[in-house]
Amino acid sequence: MLTRFARWYDEHPFPGDVALAVALLLAFALPADLSADTGAAADLAFSAALIACVPFRRLAPVADFAAVGVICLTQLALLDHIVAGDVVALIALYTVVAYGPGTVVGAAATACTVAGALLAAVRWHDQAGQASTLDVAFSTIASSLLAASLGAWRRSRRDQLAALEERNRLLAIERDQQAAVGAAIERARIARELHDVIAHSLSVIVVQADGAAAGAEQRPGAAVAALRTIGDTGRDALAQMRRLLGVLRGDERAPDMAPQPGAAELGALLAQVVRAGLPAALSVQGEERPLERTVDVTLYRVV
Repeated sequence: MLTRFARWYDEHPFPGDVALAVALLLAFALPADLSADTGAAADLAFSAALIACVPFRRLAPVADFAAVGVICLTQLALLDHIVAGDVVALIALYTVVAYGPGTVVGAAATACTVAGALLAAVRWHDQAGQASTLDVAFSTIASSLLAASLGAWRRSRRDQLAALEERNRLLAIERDQQAAVGAAIERARIARELHDVIAHSLSVIVVQADGAAAGAEQRPGAAVAALRTIGDTGRDALAQMRRLLGVLRGDERAPDMAPQPGAAELGALLAQVVRAGLPAALSVQGEERPLERTVDVTLYRVV
């Protein structure tokens, strides 16, 4: 629950800070300032002015800090006591250190806040009661340094998270590049294998075809054997080409493809034909037995 709210608060700075300002006004400023014996209206006016700067603290940290500083200096000049809204000065300091443009600006804002705390201690020493000016100065300066330290910690945390996100982004890019290089190398290897398959198979086919053509009349048996070799070589080449091209396309089923279905796949082939809307039937006579590869990939229609 708290983690979800913190994530929403970081992703929506203006609505989150508006809610913070409303909470400060209703739960803190109104009860404290209205309970004052005298000057309740002036106290509440300064508190409201300071709290009105809260919604803009993360949108414009430097400008917001400057506005809070001007209001606090005006309060020092007109009032002789602290108001509930003065806590916004610490919030503004924390914000400019945590979300400001840099550490130099944060250090300057911290120095200005410490100087303002010293001025407030001197200006309001008569209203400090039993506490001395030194005690008031120490408490205000300590509060200012604590706010600045929290802002510095928040800034460091944000920088670390940003560095981790950038590192993850670079690692993702490097991973994608390595995957692309590996895929390119694999494709080059497959292209070489494809070239070897085609070159070897075509060489065998050409040699066998020339031999079959030369001895077809004198040695018909040798010509038939050469033609069968040509058929086997062509089918093997087609199978290997389909497998390699399937790898290139990323088709996981491609390595299992064959040039033609064999006798074991006749049932699946028949089902495909029937689903296509063509009448077909399969009749099997006798016992099944293993066939030679040249016969197994050939379909016969028995009339």
